[in-house]
Amino acid sequence: MADYLTYFAADPETAVGLAYLEGVADGRAFIEAVRRLTAAKPLVLLKAAPREGQRAAASHTGSLATDARVFYGLCRQTGVLRARASSTPSSGRRASRRSRSRVAGA
Repeated sequence: MADYLTYFAADPETAVGLAYLEGVADGRAFIEAVRRLTAAKPLVLLKAAPREGQRAAASHTGSLATDARVFYGLCRQTGVLRARASSTPSSGRRASRRSRSRVAGA
């Protein structure tokens, strides 16, 4: 992920970075790349929700709440915009249909 963010930070054709984040293997490299990118242009991150097995294992240690706090803190400190995932797969399609109907009726 850090390599992609670094590339898009320097790419003159990229106006806004958008990334889907499942996990980070190298936290330092990731944070450095995020800082480089957000210094040049906006970055929107969509963080994946943990899978059920991960959620069950983490619920005993409280690491889900800690992971979320760390991620939100990183976003605040670096100026990253957080995208919120829909809770149902079809809600995006419904919103899209509503917006098209308003445009078509205008």
